Amino acid sequence: MAVNPIAKVRKRALTGGKVFPFTIEQMALIKQANQHVARQDFREAENTYDEVMALMTVRNSDGFTQLLLGRISAQLEQKEIDRAEKACLDFVAQPLNREHKLKVLDGFALAILYQLSSPWLDRAEKAVRLALEIAPGTLTLKGTLGGILVERGEFKEAESLLRECLERSPAYHDQGISSFYLGLIRLQEGRVDEGKRLIKNGTTLYPEAWLLAKANAKLGEPLGALLRSGRV
Repeated sequence: MAVNPIAKVRKRALTGGKVFPFTIEQMALIKQANQHVARQDFREAENTYDEVMALMTVRNSDGFTQLLLGRISAQLEQKEIDRAEKACLDFVAQPLNREHKLKVLDGFALAILYQLSSPWLDRAEKAVRLALEIAPGTLTLKGTLGGILVERGEFKEAESLLRECLERSPAYHDQGISSFYLGLIRLQEGRVDEGKRLIKNGTTLYPEAWLLAKANAKLGEPLGALLRSGRV
């Protein structure tokens, strides 16, 4: 999310090649916001997202949802967890389509999970459990919750969620995240070879920078070097 928040959230959350109804003015502001993020000027990025959102006449839309997630990401980068969580929950409390509420809740939780380490995992868990109350049984949400629980050291509940997501979801990002976190559980159990195999599988299915960074940190050496050595 640090380079292009809008594109990153779209990749995770949207399917079907939807085109958002942004005007030329709005697109110019979105470009500015992404440039601010690339420079790590997250305050200006947040302000620019606010400008674009103020121009949106339809808030019950994919476009507004993605802008909100961009702003929430910028708030989290500023360590403004209370404001980010409030923005998320205030949006969910409105009479909006369930799809948009789920994207914002899951996006908020994932923005926390993406971090190499975070003191806000309890907030992420709260958000994704609320999403599961809205849409029980959603596999993507179960995968997100499973990853959060592994980060919190709650392996028993996490494993059942992750295994269900890995075995039943057709989405590569779901399979990759689930395999990765199941691998971390195996490492904690001392089943090192199986753990490394699952981690390799996860990062192959979903080779996103944040997941690779976590793999490198957990394994204690660059994943690429480890794979080349033949020890996985």
